[in-house]
Amino acid sequence: MKSLFRVLMLTVVVVCSAESQESIGLHSDVYSGTDLMLWNPANSVSSANRWDVTLGSAHLFGFTDYATISNTSLFSLNNSIRTGATVDSRSLIPDTPIDQPLVIFDTDFGDKRFSSNISLSGPALLISVGKRWKIGAFSKVRGHLSAQSIPESLGIYELNDERFIDFELPLNPFTAAGMFWTELGGHVATRLNENWSAGLNFKYLLGSEGAFLKNRTNGTIAIDPENIASNGVFINTSFGFTNTTIDSQNFRPFEEVDSGVGLGADIGVSYTIDNWSAGISLIDIGSIRFSQNHELYEIMTSDIQLDFDNYETITTARGLINQVVTDFEIRDLSETNNFNIGLPTAFVLQGSYQIDRQINVTGQLVQRVPIGENSLQRENSIAITPHYSTKWISVFAPVTLYEYSKLRLGLAARFGILTVGSDHLGTLVRKHDFRGSDIYIKLSFAPIFTSDEKRANRRARNKGVECYSF
Repeated sequence: MKSLFRVLMLTVVVVCSAESQESIGLHSDVYSGTDLMLWNPANSVSSANRWDVTLGSAHLFGFTDYATISNTSLFSLNNSIRTGATVDSRSLIPDTPIDQPLVIFDTDFGDKRFSSNISLSGPALLISVGKRWKIGAFSKVRGHLSAQSIPESLGIYELNDERFIDFELPLNPFTAAGMFWTELGGHVATRLNENWSAGLNFKYLLGSEGAFLKNRTNGTIAIDPENIASNGVFINTSFGFTNTTIDSQNFRPFEEVDSGVGLGADIGVSYTIDNWSAGISLIDIGSIRFSQNHELYEIMTSDIQLDFDNYETITTARGLINQVVTDFEIRDLSETNNFNIGLPTAFVLQGSYQIDRQINVTGQLVQRVPIGENSLQRENSIAITPHYSTKWISVFAPVTLYEYSKLRLGLAARFGILTVGSDHLGTLVRKHDFRGSDIYIKLSFAPIFTSDEKRANRRARNKGVECYSF
């Protein structure tokens, strides 16, 4: 069982191997095209182009303080995973750095958290309708995994065999959730007057895979070298998951696209005056109800007795689930109940100041606002981004305070139709204690000339042409 648990947590480290904030270089200036409508739908009215088409973009990010891989960068991560060694106990962590990469668990104590997000955008379109309106459409494939308050007692080193000598395991409530889904969306925004704009995105959601674990237990469980006893503590836990790929050797999260369905929305307003602008939005409102290919269980008991020997040989997720169902007084609710997983809802506050025609400074605050019991939880962040923008080239230098405590320096650039960047630049090539990295890329098209440029060119071509007068 311990080996399975270690493999599962190492998987979390690898899945969370992209540590970023909010792909700031994709949506921070008036040439950002279709990405303008995603963070604050009202911002699309500020687009410098009459239309924009995005062929595709990719963004991956995540973070975990459950473990770290030493002496590693993003570009050396694959090799580090193959050659690295796992440190099984806190007492075995070297006092001085060594050349070999090490997987080290739980080095900073306290409650643990992890979060990862994968977003692959398909074709997207944004067009102007008259002088006041913007309409658009977009498609996305997304995956999100999050847990914000894993108890310190569930750390690998806390659960190491060295500790299994008549000790007590304190538990407090926490929730973990994950989901893979597809979004098909529409967009509309309008300029209400000279200063105010408003926008809305509406989304149809197709859930492929989903899972959650909600622990309501609050107490201390007794553990000895052979078994776990509830010690009179009331165990109150529920969990559910889709089972389309759980029994297969390869995880294919989009093998089924309609295990669940749901609706979502983004709403926002913006205000502009002189060289200043500000906006407020609420994004990723909604949820997906999983009603097919799912299993749902509930544990409510004060009497448990687990034999560790039954878990030592388990190597698959299905084997673990079957053993848990056997050992606990579990209610199987799969036939009569569905479960919901909420989108990673967030409140977003944006501001911008234009220093001159090409140089701007923007600010962005993202605060998670989980809605519902099993909602995915987005990362909090504050970012300040100075950037230089022209029609063909933009350069962004975001400075981000991730979770209001961890400083990140990034760099991104747009060269015509191509945008590339990272919100955590130092992790790409610099070897360090690796908890993640990020990189994003986008390919899009826009008209070569704006309407004003066409008129100016037409006037230039006609200059000096003799006109007859009557």
